[in-house]
Amino acid sequence: MKTILFLGAEPVDASRARPGEELREIRALLDTEESQFRVVPATAARWRDMELEMHRHQPTIVHFCGHGVEGGGVVLENREGRGEIVSCDNLVRFFSAFAGRLELILLNACHTADLAEALSHHVSLAIGWPDYLKGEVGISYARSFYQGLKANLSYEEAHNLAAIAPACGLPSGALGPILAAKRRPRAAGVEVRGELEQKVTPWWSRVVLPLLLAMLLASLTRCAVRVQSVDEPILDAETTLGPDHFE
Repeated sequence: MKTILFLGAEPVDASRARPGEELREIRALLDTEESQFRVVPATAARWRDMELEMHRHQPTIVHFCGHGVEGGGVVLENREGRGEIVSCDNLVRFFSAFAGRLELILLNACHTADLAEALSHHVSLAIGWPDYLKGEVGISYARSFYQGLKANLSYEEAHNLAAIAPACGLPSGALGPILAAKRRPRAAGVEVRGELEQKVTPWWSRVVLPLLLAMLLASLTRCAVRVQSVDEPILDAETTLGPDHFE
């Protein structure tokens, strides 16, 4: 069974992020007897709470619902319930300590695409939003995403379906969530795109190689014709004209 740690933060001095409603939607989908997922909530999350819950539950998926800030940080809560910004660098250092078990970090908050990209150097997959995110859009995306996981889709497949604009309520032309995959070291002649590696073919090879093959084929054809003409029997005059011609 995979554990989803749901981290929710809604500081009193910030706009509503509706983590309670998002958590309710996710639990309604996954808190069933046949479910392969266990949802562990940690709302009004502070830095200390996040650290304790990560050690206690060793989750496979971390889901954050709250506010992001431009530059890659997120907003947690302090003891008074007010917002406390945690920087991108601190979050990357923190979650990289759990990279051996984490499969996905889903940042369902605005301005978190850069953070997802930074996290993807340490964990397998991370999802973030590149722009401002309305609460109902984030909830719709989360509902569709976990519905896909419940139907045994992969993380990538569930994301691709959930990120379609009509599915999550995005207006036409708006930027949807970004999925960043862990990058492997670049090898010679290989272009790395997330987890996919594609061989890079030089442009000239697509022109020169067919030409060389055509020239080789033509040369082989000429050689075959020459061999055939040499192998044909050469008739002497007596054979050609017959013995009676010389009498």
